[in-house]
Amino acid sequence: MIASSGVVLSSLLTHRSASRRLGSAAKTEMERTAALIARQSETTLDIFASGIRSLAREECVRRAILRPRAAAVIEEACRRLQEVLEEAKVYQSINLHDRDARCVASSFPDRVGLKTMQRDVAANPDFLSALKGKMAISQIFVSRGTGRPVITITVPVEHGGTIRGAVRAVIDLTYFNDYVLAPQDYVYGGKAYIFDPKLEREVPDGWKAHNIIQARAYEQPDIPIPEDMLARGSGFVRYPSPQGEQLAAFCKTLQPEWFFVVEKPRKDTMKPIHAMARVTAGTLVSMLFGVWGGSARRGAAAAHETRPVHGPRPRYRSRTSRPAR
Repeated sequence: MIASSGVVLSSLLTHRSASRRLGSAAKTEMERTAALIARQSETTLDIFASGIRSLAREECVRRAILRPRAAAVIEEACRRLQEVLEEAKVYQSINLHDRDARCVASSFPDRVGLKTMQRDVAANPDFLSALKGKMAISQIFVSRGTGRPVITITVPVEHGGTIRGAVRAVIDLTYFNDYVLAPQDYVYGGKAYIFDPKLEREVPDGWKAHNIIQARAYEQPDIPIPEDMLARGSGFVRYPSPQGEQLAAFCKTLQPEWFFVVEKPRKDTMKPIHAMARVTAGTLVSMLFGVWGGSARRGAAAAHETRPVHGPRPRYRSRTSRPAR
């Protein structure tokens, strides 16, 4: 029995130690995965940007910048932007702006000449960078056109060595998460997405989206990342949720400043330990039953050996009592 107790205690200590090691390994792996997904996503965005650069060099785009009042030229440019949008299946919209940020062509033709759009774009850092000849990828922000969180890729349009305007491609954040990052679930496990924990989603009073995107509402991940971790740019947190305790690792990129997150239920990371615990418990139960059964059999055998023998005693006659002949 003492040996069995020792085995039980040893198994519990082993289980606890293995749980700690597995938790530490899961933390390290999730942090590495978040950093890897961040790098992969930057590569993906570079590919998108390359496509927009090629679009900005097309003759129909340059003609639209040079002849913004020629209806046929603008219609051709709008059709081309629509074709690229439908072929790529990535962008929410693609818009062509002149140096004053006026929309001269768009995959949504009703945006052409829209004053509110011009005011919004003119103040955006990505557009200002494009006017200086630099391709820019924006921070996450709420689109005034659709009311949804988006990122933009803005590429300058050059003609004759002069920056004439910019092509601005808009990517919906939900789309990016669902179609670019969601496939990572099958590779690494868990859920991967990009988000901004400080995203300001308030819009001005009286504001109304002029292009309604028929998609489910954006769901901002509710991950309580402490301020000191946000400042460091990477980290690991555990937090409760309606689905149970969650683990999340995140990695921040600097240009642009985005947060890439890998989230996984804690129960999933602990499955090997739980399986080991079930096997260990079964083995201990079998062992204890064996020990108790053996003790019971030995006790029964000992009791049988020490039991007194009852019955008639044999009769012996003395030789001296035999009658004489």
